[in-house]
Amino acid sequence: MDRMPIGQFARAAGLTAEALRLCDETGLLRPAEVDARSGYRYYRDDQLDRARLVARLRLVGMPLDRIRFLAGLPAGARAAELLSWWRQVEADTASRRQVVGALVTDLRSERHDMTIEQTFRPVAAARAGTGSRERQLDAVLTGRHLHTVADGFGNDAGTARLALDALAGLDTASGTVDPVRLLDGAVLEAASVVARLPVEEGRLTEDEARADARRADLNRALVAGRTTAPDLSLHAVRPGDRFVLTTDGVHAVLPEDELARLLLDESDPDPVVAAVQDAIEAAGAPDNYAVVVVDLPADG
Repeated sequence: MDRMPIGQFARAAGLTAEALRLCDETGLLRPAEVDARSGYRYYRDDQLDRARLVARLRLVGMPLDRIRFLAGLPAGARAAELLSWWRQVEADTASRRQVVGALVTDLRSERHDMTIEQTFRPVAAARAGTGSRERQLDAVLTGRHLHTVADGFGNDAGTARLALDALAGLDTASGTVDPVRLLDGAVLEAASVVARLPVEEGRLTEDEARADARRADLNRALVAGRTTAPDLSLHAVRPGDRFVLTTDGVHAVLPEDELARLLLDESDPDPVVAAVQDAIEAAGAPDNYAVVVVDLPADG
């Protein structure tokens, strides 16, 4: 094959069409031909090696300017340049780790006690479905204070449920508690964290991330017999706030604007989650899905 259109070349190289356009704009990888009338970009087979190198270097987070420099080196010098860059990344990470460790120690000395009133109860509703999968791997738990979803992965239908069972004790907490210690102790038993594509660092656009073949890759997950360090995030709440939890069978299927419209409806949680479920099914429900909507009383 002498030439390939941008979409076909992108698939063969492990990049997106948007990434290839960026490579063209920055001079990292020019198309072999651009149609003068349509503006369509075409690439040759012999450009694939360079494109695949770019894709792999983007995956490890190398900036485009550094990729351009490395890609322009003779074959024998590229490995040394990559190793040199990576050693600096590791050194920078080690330095930041020390700073973060000191900050964590300082911040953990602050107390964030809160009082859980047994008479206070949000209004919550949940829906979950198997979709086009053979079995349900996602799990949902809604209680008095605890409202959770676990996004299943692989073939073990019980992993997500075990994770939520480990958290269930949080629902019985009462009185004055330290939320960080409470959550940290429980979530260490059951945490599943999907690897973030490097959108926040500017290495991929939002559109690229949605189309990237690595979007479901895991580098941190709940694994039997291993200790998992969770990500914790605490948020101040106000009367009338609405909280939403979904698995990727929801937010990866429905367009962002459509999902926002459904979730911002002023109805009670039950008709809202029902509407989300209807939209998922109407879209073909290609995956397991779960959604939880929790409303705090407007009067606090």
